[in-house]
Amino acid sequence: MQITPYTSPDFHPKDNHCIIENLPVFIKQGCKQFNDPKEQELFLMAALGVLSGCLPNYLGNYDGPWLSPHLYFFFLARYGTGKGMIAFARYLAESIHLNKRKRTNAAMAEYNKTRAKTRKKKGDTANSESADIPLPPNEMLYIPADNSKSALIDTLNDNRGCGIIFETEGDTQRAALGLDYAAFLDVLLKAFHHEPLTFQRRQGREYKEVTEPRLAIVMSSTYDQFIKLVPSAENGLVSRFAYYMLQPDKGFKNVFSGERKYLKDNFVSMGQVVELKYNALHQLHKPIFFHFTANQEEFFNSMFDKAKSEAAIELGGSINRLGVICFRIAMILAYFRHFDRSSDHKPPEAVYCEDIDFTNAVAITSVLHENMETLHTLLPPTGKAKTPGNMQALFEALPDEFETKKAVEIAAKLCIGSRSAERYLKKDERLENVSHGKYKKKK
Repeated sequence: MQITPYTSPDFHPKDNHCIIENLPVFIKQGCKQFNDPKEQELFLMAALGVLSGCLPNYLGNYDGPWLSPHLYFFFLARYGTGKGMIAFARYLAESIHLNKRKRTNAAMAEYNKTRAKTRKKKGDTANSESADIPLPPNEMLYIPADNSKSALIDTLNDNRGCGIIFETEGDTQRAALGLDYAAFLDVLLKAFHHEPLTFQRRQGREYKEVTEPRLAIVMSSTYDQFIKLVPSAENGLVSRFAYYMLQPDKGFKNVFSGERKYLKDNFVSMGQVVELKYNALHQLHKPIFFHFTANQEEFFNSMFDKAKSEAAIELGGSINRLGVICFRIAMILAYFRHFDRSSDHKPPEAVYCEDIDFTNAVAITSVLHENMETLHTLLPPTGKAKTPGNMQALFEALPDEFETKKAVEIAAKLCIGSRSAERYLKKDERLENVSHGKYKKKK
């Protein structure tokens, strides 16, 4: 396969339309089910989260370890903003999940039949257990968010360490985490980098280990619900998520247009196509591998080195993991790009990232970077909803009237990146934007 050398493009995609138009055909087809560009972008982000959990036996080397494409996505919006559109992305993996449940139900029916025969032969009572008959695996792809650590590890153990948590109601997530927050959180932290999970029960000395957990997560909530889930910026889970913040829509949509009448059916059909690709990968005896070109690697390193040097110190971990997220997005786009030129669902021997998908991944990550920085300016550092300490120090150091350039210079002395400083100026209600690039403190 011929790969042209990657060079930094002279333009950066300025709007959602550019990204959507250059996507692999299958993913573009899903986005084009919607007419509104913002809905297309919203669906794209949610679809990437779901599809990241549908590519087993597909790995890329990143700073030593082999990573799967699994992503954590979090969507933040006010009530009634339209984040319910995310639910359509769930249908992309619904067929895989339903068929796993059918196999489990059939296996459980056979298990119960066999156990009943065994009890009858041995003269056991109806309440006795047949310890010599193992339970069949509890197969599923979508793992409920309302779960405990032990149940989550059991489920991963039964599913080769893989699954997707898809939950669009923030209070459900909060209730689940409230049961065993520290333990459940530990699972999510480790699964992002595929670090081993272990669990032991005292009764029966049962020990379970998931050596390489691979979780994809798609969640949404209001900002208030998010604060209850992740009460401070110091929480390690913050840097593991890709964030997308929905802007409120003041208009009322025509609910009788019929535009979305067949959306579910269309996405269910697309999900059946995803299942064919999933099954082909799942049956492989050895994984297939993803690769950047040398020029792409050079640009990638340069881009994130620059992003980290410009970011505030406390955002360093988030920038590092944004690199992981960008790499995984490229993996997904490159895999589906292969099928633009293939007539079947047979996996390739290896996947080489084409420049168009590298550029797409960078553009998408740029959107996520903007959202991540916005979130950090809103998220309290240690719990209470107040201006973060470093931003408060910046406010106090600013003169009564100043220009953006001066604010950035002061911010640099406080180890605050220029992008974070500029974003802060627009967010703090104690500052007034009197003209372009000029601010003053409100009296």
